[in-house]
Amino acid sequence: MLRWVLFILVGVIGLVGAAGCASAERVEAEPAGPVIAPADFSLDATILRGRDADAATEVARRPGRYVLFPDGSLHAAAWEGVGPTDLPPRSRTLSREQVDDLWRAATALGLTDPARGTDPTNLAMIEPPRDGMTSLLVFSARGRRWLVRHDDPGPDDAAIRVVRRLAQLGWVSEHPDPQVFIIPRRYDLGPDPYARFLP
Repeated sequence: MLRWVLFILVGVIGLVGAAGCASAERVEAEPAGPVIAPADFSLDATILRGRDADAATEVARRPGRYVLFPDGSLHAAAWEGVGPTDLPPRSRTLSREQVDDLWRAATALGLTDPARGTDPTNLAMIEPPRDGMTSLLVFSARGRRWLVRHDDPGPDDAAIRVVRRLAQLGWVSEHPDPQVFIIPRRYDLGPDPYARFLP
């Protein structure tokens, strides 16, 4: 009888141990949590075009400026002449989920690693290639700032993809806004009544 009790007891202990190992394996196999943007994450993106460069129609390759602040407020504009010292009007305020999505996208493209950038300099002194364009992305996160610069980026360049996403989030038109010139209406009010007083 004692032999059967010991046999059953050893079997129960073995089953409990196997269940414990299986649960530990399940915990280790679970995917990591979502990548969340740091609380101080901000992004400053500028697209510069050289004076002899062909005018592009795609929003991510037009002169533009996009500034995302840590509170989620996004300032966005794409027009000729906008530069790295300009602050466009605020387009909208992003939700925390949208900021996290942007951080995840930039991380997947390898842009959120400070080691892959350089120290930000005076962006106003940067000149794009005469017949090309330059994208400047300044990241701030975890108390550090770094600049990612790409000269003549292609349509699938990492910086261009981030700028395209910023333009979408900032509701910037994909195509340039048509320039409208209004000719003022001039009324003929007859001869100048003060002409007789002039010498």
